[in-house]
Amino acid sequence: MDTFAFRNDSRIHHRGKPDMYCNRCFLVARAFGPFLKFARFDPEAPRLPSAGYAERVWPVTRRPAWRPASAPAERIVIPGFASLHALSRAEEARVKDGLRGRLRTLVHRTNWRMTFPFWPGQQERVARETMAEVRAGRCSSS
Repeated sequence: MDTFAFRNDSRIHHRGKPDMYCNRCFLVARAFGPFLKFARFDPEAPRLPSAGYAERVWPVTRRPAWRPASAPAERIVIPGFASLHALSRAEEARVKDGLRGRLRTLVHRTNWRMTFPFWPGQQERVARETMAEVRAGRCSSS
């Protein structure tokens, strides 16, 4: 499975760390799905100038993640890289620029649930249920 190559740290656990990309949990989580559904990596194509990758990331991540996946021919092409991990490792700053600010995900209407408290054991239960779905093969990118 593909991932971002950079960390999304927490200020609480890394106080004073310089140049920290932090407190963007929603932003990073919401960006992952659109990459699976709306982007296509083409490692054989020539690489873009560095700034061009921020221009490719933004239109991918602004698409609603709940929409059906695009057909491969309709996806936004990310040239010069085989995966999101490879892109975000080589062009970390440009990918972060393309993700833009975290405010958009914090105030998004689908994130209303974050205002409710977590019950003891809730996160562990959800993690177990999620892993059971993955092991059963019921999770897909389309």
